[in-house]
Amino acid sequence: MGIWWGNFGVKLKKILLFAFGIFLVVFASLSFAQGGNVIMTKDPSAIYFVLGKYYFSNNDFVKASHFFERAVEINPDFAEAHHNLGITYYKLNRDDNAIIELGEAIGLKNDYAKAYYSMALIYYEHKDYENAIRSFLKVVQLDPNNANANFDLAVVYAEKFRGKELGGSINSDDLSDLKEALKYYLEVIDIDSNFPHALSNAEIIKNIIKIYEQEA
Repeated sequence: MGIWWGNFGVKLKKILLFAFGIFLVVFASLSFAQGGNVIMTKDPSAIYFVLGKYYFSNNDFVKASHFFERAVEINPDFAEAHHNLGITYYKLNRDDNAIIELGEAIGLKNDYAKAYYSMALIYYEHKDYENAIRSFLKVVQLDPNNANANFDLAVVYAEKFRGKELGGSINSDDLSDLKEALKYYLEVIDIDSNFPHALSNAEIIKNIIKIYEQEA
């Protein structure tokens, strides 16, 4: 998973302003918890959970939501069911409900990195960069060697800076967002030196910081 900035030329500030071609690829992070092999069980919440996963995997999100809802009604402490219900709501464009269910999952299991990741992606999609950053920071705290999470966190910091630049309100303090972006790109490179676009994005960020510092 990752976010790619596209092609950049030499006038880095102009490119940052006009051609910031990045996009979020939702891949494993918004997939549901597999939970291992299906086994025979008399637990009705587990049965509804398995049925929800089946309908989710077949893109029938309405039916999936019904089964995940039944799972959490029967067992309100079923963190994975809350998570899966949250991402099912996301698929149904019910993002407010999705955030609530993901919050329930995290409340039940505060080390649930996948739920933080799913929440971060929803916040990112809504350009709520502060909450996206907070959620991604929890992911990298819980799973520091997750190259995808470090990469996406770097991009959110860069997007936050870009929004301020587009608004024409850049000051020296705003460079801290770019410096955080650079920090997490470098983390990605430490984890996986061949991670796509991490090195090139880090070099771009370094040059943009240099340009702004020279103009200060």
